Amino acid sequence: MINYIDTYSLFLEKIKRSTQVSGILFVYKGKVLLCSAAKDPKEWSIPKGRVDPGESVLDAAIRETKEEVGIKVSPKNLIYGGSFEYISSGDEFKEFHYFIYKVKKLKDIGLKEEYIKKLRSNEIEEARFFKIKKAIQIIKRRQLRIIKI
Repeated sequence: MINYIDTYSLFLEKIKRSTQVSGILFVYKGKVLLCSAAKDPKEWSIPKGRVDPGESVLDAAIRETKEEVGIKVSPKNLIYGGSFEYISSGDEFKEFHYFIYKVKKLKDIGLKEEYIKKLRSNEIEEARFFKIKKAIQIIKRRQLRIIKI
């Protein structure tokens, strides 16, 4: 017989030890910026990463975006998009926060084209803007809810 109280208690313990993740969805002319992971180039996601201890989710999103794709943004240009929880493939409970940046001109985010060639990160293989239809096909399944613009 399953002891639901013990199972629920274990679940609550996992939530207390959850990892926070934060990222930015860049939207430009009906396209979104996605990055492919160096460890698995077929895995596409928005620029994102873990929130460090004592760091806000906003500061983490800005820091991770700069580290991963070299884009520096101001907090005043970001809109909080929301958050959701999920359990990673490593059985880790994660809380994902994301912000939205509506790009008017590529130069506003320091880009000349829709493809970022020289990445400073060893975690990211490449980054580029995709039309929404294509982004929906290739983005990590758990991040699909982010592309609801």
